[in-house]
Amino acid sequence: MGFDISFYDKQGNTIEVYEVSEKLHNAIFNTGNLWKSYHQLRKMADYYMNKVVYDHHELLELRSDLERYLMFIDSKHQNEYEILKMKVNGSTVRRIFVAGD
Repeated sequence: MGFDISFYDKQGNTIEVYEVSEKLHNAIFNTGNLWKSYHQLRKMADYYMNKVVYDHHELLELRSDLERYLMFIDSKHQNEYEILKMKVNGSTVRRIFVAGD
């Protein structure tokens, strides 16, 4: 199972809902325990998580985590990971909401 990320602008309007595939989720979180060192990224580790919201400060940290974690993503998942990074880094994104399946 993957998870869904809803992106919101500064007025609280939905920009987009993006599904992170199970394959990408596994590429991030099933590669040992490295992800546990990334405080904001690790909030997404559990498929059955409660809802997670990233506001301004947490969103900045998540962007940093995703950038630094890129080196641990294998080449066959790099394109999808880059899409995720791009969406999280969107210039109009002010808050995101992550929901597990």
